[in-house]
Amino acid sequence: MIRIFAIILMLTSCAHQSPELPDIPELKRTIEILKKAGDIGKLPHFIYAPLKKDSAGYYNRIEDTIHINSRIWPLLTIRQQRMVLIHEIGHGALKRPHLNTIKFEDGCPESIMLYNIAAKCYTDHKEYYLNELFEDKGRIYE
Repeated sequence: MIRIFAIILMLTSCAHQSPELPDIPELKRTIEILKKAGDIGKLPHFIYAPLKKDSAGYYNRIEDTIHINSRIWPLLTIRQQRMVLIHEIGHGALKRPHLNTIKFEDGCPESIMLYNIAAKCYTDHKEYYLNELFEDKGRIYE
């Protein structure tokens, strides 16, 4: 019995420390896109599981984890998944807070760090958003 407990403990502690990314659709491709745009630094831990919230994902600063809602994720388009991942990695790896300023004449925000950005804005201003994410180092969590 003690031997089984020790093996389970060993396996669970190894799994928790694993640097491998979970199999979240679009995650690896999104990280490649971000790495081409700038230095994303250390990624937080990702958790892919059903959430009680209706949001697609969120970043927990205390645990340094990005939670992706496995109930909602399959319903999103690839563009929406990528946009959510970039936004949450912006919080987790780049320590960016929400920004709620409108910049463009089409009503799109100044940053992908808007609380709830429209997929059309991401598509129309993708290059700008990726550059803004890495260039504006003045706006980070304290």
